[in-house]
Amino acid sequence: MPVIDVVGRKKFKNVVIYAFIYVLLIVGGITMVYPFLLMLSGSTVSDVDYFEYRVIPKYYYDDESLYKKYISDKYARQIDLYNEKAAVTYLQFPDIKIPQENPTNTKAIKEDWAEYLKELPMAYKAASFIRSGSMTGKSERIYRKFVVDKYKNVENINKYYKTEFSDVTQIRAPIERLQDSGFVVKDSVMIKDFTEFKKQLSLEYIVPITMEGGFQLYLARKYNNSTADFNIKNGLAYKSFKEIVLTAREADSANKLEWWSYIRSKMPLRYIAFDKKADEIFVKFLKKKYKNIAKLNSVYFAEFQNSGYKSFNEVKICKDLEDENKEALLGDIQEMLRDKTLVFPASLIKINTSELKWRSFAEKKYKDINSYNAVYNTKFSGFSSVRVPCEINDYINVKENSASLRKYFLTKNYVEVLEYILLHGRAIVNTLFFCTIMILSAITFNPMCAYALSRFNLSYSNKVLLFLLVTMAFPSEVAMIPNFLMLKELNLLNTYWALVLPGLASGYSIFILKGFFDSLPKELYEAAQLDGASELNIFWNITLPLARPILAYLALGAFVSSYGAFMFALLVCQDQSMWTLMVWLFEMQSWAPTYMVMAGLCITSIPTLFVFMFAQRTIMRGIIIPVQH
Repeated sequence: MPVIDVVGRKKFKNVVIYAFIYVLLIVGGITMVYPFLLMLSGSTVSDVDYFEYRVIPKYYYDDESLYKKYISDKYARQIDLYNEKAAVTYLQFPDIKIPQENPTNTKAIKEDWAEYLKELPMAYKAASFIRSGSMTGKSERIYRKFVVDKYKNVENINKYYKTEFSDVTQIRAPIERLQDSGFVVKDSVMIKDFTEFKKQLSLEYIVPITMEGGFQLYLARKYNNSTADFNIKNGLAYKSFKEIVLTAREADSANKLEWWSYIRSKMPLRYIAFDKKADEIFVKFLKKKYKNIAKLNSVYFAEFQNSGYKSFNEVKICKDLEDENKEALLGDIQEMLRDKTLVFPASLIKINTSELKWRSFAEKKYKDINSYNAVYNTKFSGFSSVRVPCEINDYINVKENSASLRKYFLTKNYVEVLEYILLHGRAIVNTLFFCTIMILSAITFNPMCAYALSRFNLSYSNKVLLFLLVTMAFPSEVAMIPNFLMLKELNLLNTYWALVLPGLASGYSIFILKGFFDSLPKELYEAAQLDGASELNIFWNITLPLARPILAYLALGAFVSSYGAFMFALLVCQDQSMWTLMVWLFEMQSWAPTYMVMAGLCITSIPTLFVFMFAQRTIMRGIIIPVQH
């Protein structure tokens, strides 16, 4: 019978009460669902938009937000790499704006970009999308497949690369900092393979090594980002540092002093060409530093016996500079350029950067600067000032592939977590075994114990029941150390027995089942005995079917407790080969970003959700029936 009858529901007072109750229920529902939606949304974000706290990520419908995420992913979350390409001074990726230029002839720009990158020598190319912080990048995943296809297994990879990878997920692409003056390309199998990989890589994943943006940022930082101070000191009239060009020679530069300062301190030697006269100065420097040729050879050829120069005059910058493996020689060349006591003429140096190659390419193709400006929607006065359009091509790529990029960012964290779970250790196998055994024990050992306590009039039945109640009074953490010591004495640590034995019997399950078995009519058992049924037959064919809802409820509890256990599982099984899924996810928190952890939590909650959805009716009966009895 309803509390308020049909007539009473029409009264204004009761309508207000009903409306108030429904509002409270709706608000309560929102407060329950909203945090879950935030976690679900948070599992698809990155460092760029993690602190926005939106139910629907902004990049899903906003191109500028998508562009920020794309740039962050492409340049490995290193804002300086993007600043050097775009000649800007953003402090973080959320501050990035889309390029001001909005060219309409995107087809011609894409064709120019593809043609330019194909012509560009390998020394001027770098792989993008290598990694995003601690997460695997798109091209890095391709590189991993390339290496595995070539060497077949991890053992062979470790043999040739001289590494200690335990599985495929640990394979990482080598980091390239070709724009850094101190970076040296090592002569190793890994580097050779990575160079071969870059040659096969799609142009989508290739970016040119630019130096002009670094030169402009160098000046901006030196003059505290004040173009006015720079102009006053150097007698120039630039509107912004972005207008300053890094010329091939000092003579062509508007500010020779700053040009030479940057070349000596920041320019990688691989992009510098020396005049033959530079060899004479370099020989003088070496004689001053090493005194005799034997000492020089001991440094330059430390790993090679019976090798070396016979005299200082054999050392040639132009010839030996091509061998980047001679770290000592490269270091001496840089030291010579920076030596203030040794005057090295800037006129003996010519640089060759990707910007200069782009200008040569653009002038050769367009002939007239107006034609170039018409295609790129720019206002350059001549080809000597055009910039490599890295950010324009990035933005075009984002606009034309927005759907696929949004799908990629939505699933990126989940792919990373699944790859980590499936290819790292034996988490799935261990978890399946652990959960299966615990579920079977919950519906076999516990019912048998409860049945014996209920069916037979044991004199110590109440004492056993009291003991079971005592175990329920303490949290499970209290028994962890005693259980660990016991398993250690039995030499069962790092085995399945260590996971299973301490939880085979549950005081709570036995207490619940005994209460239910006590409520069953004794006439049922007596009728079965008159028919000649054995005790085991009665237990199996009569008692257990009647207790099915409760068993389903207890089985779910056993599944949830074993599936979510990580502290005890880590304590008794410290060998990584025995770790369960939750232990691996707990370990992942030590290095993974928060949004990746959220993705892991969402994935691991799916099995529990499905179990509850498909067994909801049976589970609810298991909760209600003991209360009714």
